[in-house]
Amino acid sequence: MVFEFYGNYTVLFRLGPHIIAQYGIWVGCGTWLHFSLMVLWFKIFEAAGLMNLVSPSFYGTFSMMIIGLQFFGWRLCSMFLEDKHRVARGEYLTAFLRPGYIEAGGQSIAVITCTTVALALALSGTPPATALTFLFVLTDVIYGPYMAAVALDKLGCVAYGCCWGLEMESDKWYATKYTNPNSKCLRMRPDLKGKPLFPISTLMAALFLKNSLICLLCALFLPYFPGIFTVLVPILNTYDKDIYFPYRGDGGGDQDGYDAKEDFYMVGSAAKRAHVIKWATPSLYIGRAARIFSASYAAYSLFTGAPFVWLKPLDALEDFSTVPFFVAGSIFSFMLMNFAAGYHFKDLGVWLPRSTLVAKAK
Repeated sequence: MVFEFYGNYTVLFRLGPHIIAQYGIWVGCGTWLHFSLMVLWFKIFEAAGLMNLVSPSFYGTFSMMIIGLQFFGWRLCSMFLEDKHRVARGEYLTAFLRPGYIEAGGQSIAVITCTTVALALALSGTPPATALTFLFVLTDVIYGPYMAAVALDKLGCVAYGCCWGLEMESDKWYATKYTNPNSKCLRMRPDLKGKPLFPISTLMAALFLKNSLICLLCALFLPYFPGIFTVLVPILNTYDKDIYFPYRGDGGGDQDGYDAKEDFYMVGSAAKRAHVIKWATPSLYIGRAARIFSASYAAYSLFTGAPFVWLKPLDALEDFSTVPFFVAGSIFSFMLMNFAAGYHFKDLGVWLPRSTLVAKAK
């Protein structure tokens, strides 16, 4: 297990019925990284004169709010897809209080929040064009560093075993082998114990990190126009899906339907594509509009001679950590997802006593 050797250290330690999983450390660090990089990008855009509509205190509070809203959206998305049997019975609180996250819900809320802020500025008297440009900047603040944070999350998936690759025909040097029965892979597919699996999570992490590095390189060496990351990241991610989806083993016909032991509905590969449309429809259309407007802005700048903005990311490194609420936001970001992904009660995948969660699917 060259790449994913730590995948069999699922549980860090137990204290009575309380379990702390390694997964929480990775996701907590990823969430903290996203918060910190959002604040850094705010400082970069401030130096470029693009943040004159708000005060520096906005940077930390907005970034912290986005972290909280994304967590809420991730959980809601999982709740209505994986816990739909509880929702159908009206057991909303029980359904909500089960660990499980699906990314599409968080991105929807994040983009809608940016749009709401820009709309509020427009209604308060800000010229519509200025408010629209600010919308692009806000979405770039989220999209630019988001993939780097997700890269850490995916490495956490290795530790939890929630995303595993296809079984390989032969035992390659880079293959992953799960032997710890605590890993979600073996809790759901005990027949895969010790078998060589494609290191899908590490591949996904590398691809996501690549996208954030591309954004950084664009900021370093190319002129910036608001909305470029909002345009670039979804396009890059779309092509990346064609690279890693064929190697996923945690989906497909044998993984669809209801899992009685884990007490949730599994979301297979095909459904994972579908739920993005179901849950990210608002951000999908808003994102498309942002990309169209951003491309139009670029064309306008090219043909009218309006200058692009040259960013100096390295100049913002010196004092970005002094932004108001940076320390509070850092602690909040890390602790929120470290607890949500790392804490379990008696059994992995459970926040509450199992007796309060056991239910039969309809």
